[in-house]
Amino acid sequence: MHRGDLPLHAAAVEIASRAVLLAAPRWHGKTTLALAFQHRGYRVLTEDLACCSLADTPRLLPGPALLRVRPDVYHGHPPAGTHVVAARRTRVYLGMNDDRKGDSAPVPIAAIVFLRESADGIVLRPVPAPAAIPDLWALSFRLPTADGRARVFAQVTRLAGACPVWNLYRPTRLDSLDETVRRLVEMCGR
Repeated sequence: MHRGDLPLHAAAVEIASRAVLLAAPRWHGKTTLALAFQHRGYRVLTEDLACCSLADTPRLLPGPALLRVRPDVYHGHPPAGTHVVAARRTRVYLGMNDDRKGDSAPVPIAAIVFLRESADGIVLRPVPAPAAIPDLWALSFRLPTADGRARVFAQVTRLAGACPVWNLYRPTRLDSLDETVRRLVEMCGR
């Protein structure tokens, strides 16, 4: 934050050499969806905290090469490209193998996707920049000072205007992950 970066509560995956942020509050499926991308061979860039650099074009600074997975979505063996680092009652910690880590270089941000729940299938809807600002603000981390809030508000508005933002309405069921990943790849892989 002191470098001028914007931290957001989001996971991020790499599609076509660009970062797609999966943004949502706790318990909205960020890690589960990132793990679904990992299962399908996509690189997970960060799992819970997305550090965005806004110098020139917005870029994601990849986070620790680690996934903290709930036991109910862990199937007893690490997916390809990962290994178990630790197992606790509430989380299984998966480290990324060296060939899946990447080089920590910043990755251009392709899109920000707000994860929403829906019982009516999978729908992606664009979000106009002004409408994205309240959600980005709610998911941002900021210092509790007037200057800190002002700086983050300026960063949030800049990010909303510089990147496509989408609402992803999807069932939060494990059997919907394949189609959810397919739709995001179709949208962001162009």
